[in-house]
Amino acid sequence: PANLLRLLLRQLSFAALSSNFEVGEFALTGRLPLLRLGQRALQLADAPPVLAVLTDEALATGQLLPAAGQDFLQLGRVLFFEGVHQSFVLIVLRIECVDHLVKLNEAIGCPTHAAVARQMGQRYSKHRHKPQISKQQIPWLLRGAIRSNNVETLTYLFSYPNDVDPSMVIDGVCPLNLAVELGHVQMVKLLLKAGANIHVYDAPTYPLLQAATYGRTEIIELLVKSNADVNMRNQHLQTGLHLIATQTSEKYRATCRALLQNDCNPNLLDTDGLAPLHRASAQIAAEMVQFPSVNVNLKSESGDTALTSAVKDRREAVVGALLKSESLRLEDTDQIGMTPLMIAAELGASGVGLAALLLAAGSSASKTDKQGMTALHHAAYTGCLSMTQLLLGQGNASINSTDSYGRSPLYLATSRGHVELVNYFLSKGADVHLPNKELKSPMYIAAYFGHLEIVQALLRSEADVDQPDTHKKTPLYVATYHGRTDIVDLLLRHGSDVNAADRNGKTPLYIAVLHGHLAIADKLIKHGAQVNRCDKDGLAPLHMAVKFPKLDIPMVKLLLSHGCDPLNLQAFTRWLLENQIIPDKIIYADQDFSDWLHREECNVRSLKRLCRNEIQRALGHTDSMKHKVNKLPLPNQLQSYVSLKAL
Repeated sequence: PANLLRLLLRQLSFAALSSNFEVGEFALTGRLPLLRLGQRALQLADAPPVLAVLTDEALATGQLLPAAGQDFLQLGRVLFFEGVHQSFVLIVLRIECVDHLVKLNEAIGCPTHAAVARQMGQRYSKHRHKPQISKQQIPWLLRGAIRSNNVETLTYLFSYPNDVDPSMVIDGVCPLNLAVELGHVQMVKLLLKAGANIHVYDAPTYPLLQAATYGRTEIIELLVKSNADVNMRNQHLQTGLHLIATQTSEKYRATCRALLQNDCNPNLLDTDGLAPLHRASAQIAAEMVQFPSVNVNLKSESGDTALTSAVKDRREAVVGALLKSESLRLEDTDQIGMTPLMIAAELGASGVGLAALLLAAGSSASKTDKQGMTALHHAAYTGCLSMTQLLLGQGNASINSTDSYGRSPLYLATSRGHVELVNYFLSKGADVHLPNKELKSPMYIAAYFGHLEIVQALLRSEADVDQPDTHKKTPLYVATYHGRTDIVDLLLRHGSDVNAADRNGKTPLYIAVLHGHLAIADKLIKHGAQVNRCDKDGLAPLHMAVKFPKLDIPMVKLLLSHGCDPLNLQAFTRWLLENQIIPDKIIYADQDFSDWLHREECNVRSLKRLCRNEIQRALGHTDSMKHKVNKLPLPNQLQSYVSLKAL
């Protein structure tokens, strides 16, 4: 039935549009059987096309599918048209379950209702007779007249005695909005003259907002002259300017101009907290900045101006349009204190064009955000060489400026591992020793993060390999801590102090043993690390090798083989075994260590070790013992030896 229905309506529509008809009307009632057109019913004569009258003989028997107890299809109206040469019946069908004829016609591209309305208007305007039109017929006739832009039909309907409401809502759409959408200016004039409500809100929107959406500038002027509120807002609090902000065609520039000329407020925020200019395309922005009423520096609820918003979205053409405004402030910041230039710098390569525009317009590269960072800091953090070159060249940025944390651009590039950028900064004379507020130098941070190529670059620029931080930790210390064997080796070859201790007396060897870095410990010892040097608590590297409940036998053997004082390692190991803290197999699996343990048990303690025990007992085994030992009239090496605690 669906295919047959499409065929029928298309044939009828073609006939209606191709002939000159006069109109009569009557209705049929009753059930409609399944449509099955015979040969006679489908036969078309010469022009104009003719469709045979559908009679009972042309209809086969059988029921159409019922819906909710009603006939699925009903014969709604039968309109007779008398042509010059032929006559036929135009049948307009209505599907009750989808409510309206228009939906059916639109779905299959059939303008039957428009054709009927046009011919009715021509007939009725001649006043040849006044047919009876029911209230049920008025909506589809009204809509058909508007869709076909039929002045005669619409004029007749509004002159009809039944008081046609020009503001009635048909299928969720009022006639005025329909006319606005289609751009039928004459229809809009007739509807306004008939008293159509210019502030009616239907399914799409208000008429003025509808006109803005479709770029109907002439209709906007008509509505404004009829006292339409130019600042009307939809459910999202958007005005007409909001609705056209993202458009790019020329007709929308004219629409924008018309709205602003009629005092549409361009500074209202919608539910997203944005003004029209925040959303604007380059074309609309170029139009808006010409009007003094537009606040180009207005901030959104999130703290962005139109300029910062455009830069964040990489809308270069919009930025160019905004920069033409004489009242634009280039240094207005967002919520975290970033200027448009800083935002562009943070975008990296995609922001170079934006930064060039801003610098050319006079934006300052020396401004700082809430963290004291300049645009150059942001470029260094991102690692964009072209942006950095632009800021140092065109922007005259300071290469050694520091932020609130004392970080220079070189420091940030180093921390992020941007080798190319570090080399560029060094070639431009960046201070290689400039530390942050914790006295961490670029060399320190490169060693910390394991950036070998950057360490090499800094060494070529004669960076200090032993520059300590506030805790007296050196680059060698932090490289050891993180197990950066390659960097440790490089620093040692460049003369790093292997015994430089932090403020707690811990040396790189102490840290290497603590974290089990055997290869690094071996390198440090071979470069002169003191194996018996203790920290302020009297703990030496050996203590870290056997730190309870650990017993790092390979590390212990390394220390012992390089002159480490065994302290009471034999007694401590025996205690671990007796208390089953460490299984026997761990000790006895290493024959060398097992043999050493046996020899120690058989040997008598040396006089040197006995003297140390007596001195420690006399001073008291407290945390302040190291401080007391340092006051004894002994050489430094003996002081360190006496300070060593038992395991």
